[in-house]
Amino acid sequence: NVEPDFGGSEIDYYMGYATETEGGLGIDIGYISYMFLHSDVGFGDVQEVYLGLSYGDFGVTYYEGLDDTPYYVSLSYSLTDSLSFSYGDYDTFGTNFLISYGFGCGSYDCSLAYSDFSSDSEDLMDEDALVFAVGASF
Repeated sequence: NVEPDFGGSEIDYYMGYATETEGGLGIDIGYISYMFLHSDVGFGDVQEVYLGLSYGDFGVTYYEGLDDTPYYVSLSYSLTDSLSFSYGDYDTFGTNFLISYGFGCGSYDCSLAYSDFSSDSEDLMDEDALVFAVGASF
């Protein structure tokens, strides 16, 4: 019985393109690489391509895992410009709920989020996390 430890550090690389139509439909397409440092997640580093659609405060994004990693579907809602909620389903792994608050940190984008993961598999444990993130867009 394998019980992966999702703790430790993670570095994510994002590359994508986003636009919005005159009618307000947002389209986001891209690639993400998740590199897990000092951690054994049971399936190594993960790479995904994704397509997201949004309208107003609602969004849906489909992530297709590469190299036999699972797909993921996320539904999101932005309560304000800074506060958002999402619910996601990982193919055969489980579901998660996320509440996130974004704010500026000088010239960077910061966020504080609470995540709750509920496993569908005996190989994975349920997990809650409080995450602080720093990012930059250019």
